[in-house]
Amino acid sequence: MIWSHDSLWQKAKQYIERAFAADRESPLFPFWASLSLEFLARACLAKVHPALLADPDKPENLLFAFEIGATDKPKSIAITTVYLRCRLIAPEFTDDLAKACTTLTERRNAELHSGDTSFDGLPTSAWLAQFYKACQVLLRAQGFELGDWIPEAEDVRAAEEMIQALEQKHRDEALKRIGEAKGAFQKLPPDDQTSRHEDAEVEAKLARGQGVKIIECPACGSKAVLRGGRIRATPPVLKDDMLYWESIYLPKSLECGGCGLELPGYAVLHGAGLGGQYVEESYAEPSQYYSPAEEYFEEYNNM
Repeated sequence: MIWSHDSLWQKAKQYIERAFAADRESPLFPFWASLSLEFLARACLAKVHPALLADPDKPENLLFAFEIGATDKPKSIAITTVYLRCRLIAPEFTDDLAKACTTLTERRNAELHSGDTSFDGLPTSAWLAQFYKACQVLLRAQGFELGDWIPEAEDVRAAEEMIQALEQKHRDEALKRIGEAKGAFQKLPPDDQTSRHEDAEVEAKLARGQGVKIIECPACGSKAVLRGGRIRATPPVLKDDMLYWESIYLPKSLECGGCGLELPGYAVLHGAGLGGQYVEESYAEPSQYYSPAEEYFEEYNNM
């Protein structure tokens, strides 16, 4: 049965595995994730009964769901209707979550059916936390948890932290910190502002350590230092006698030497719109990479 819960559930798992195998900043990550989301939502309806997936316009579709009669081309309902029905089955699947899912699906459709490259340049900060929350709700309606769907335990822990950061209070704290730092900076004389920008740029260039990313300060526009905790690393790939791999990071803190802004913890960073995961490429000789005496990463759980 093509609408059975097990077949749809297994497909949702296959697509999320493809998503996590892709570069976290690649358009393939949200593309495969959007496909997994659709089958996860359809599986949520099929868990109740496959008939909920049948297009009601033709009676043979409904009969097919009950394994009565035969049809060569059974037609299921549109994904937008799937999300509406999920609202009734899973009350925690709110209008906001349904809207976020619909937006991701619309991007997927534009990617597949037009010349638009709708996933190019889409930061994880714009969609990933709400995606995880929506999927968590759909999973629980089926008796599952994130760990039953996401293949790696490290990604499960990161997803749970991103979901927790969706609370409004974290956004309020972030905006308060940014507003105070911006106001104090703007009161400085122009020459002092220029000097602070230059000092911050020097500090950013001197920043060292795994998971360090230089971004524009949301308060004053100076170069700010974003530090993250490693979620996990991709398997190493051998190129020209060297091993290359990518480390995936969840941001943990931001410091700006220009205005003194500090954003501590992932939740506050997410509230500031800076919660996107990011990657860092590393390389080493094979003998060096596999040496047990070497430590290349600052582990995610030890940050």
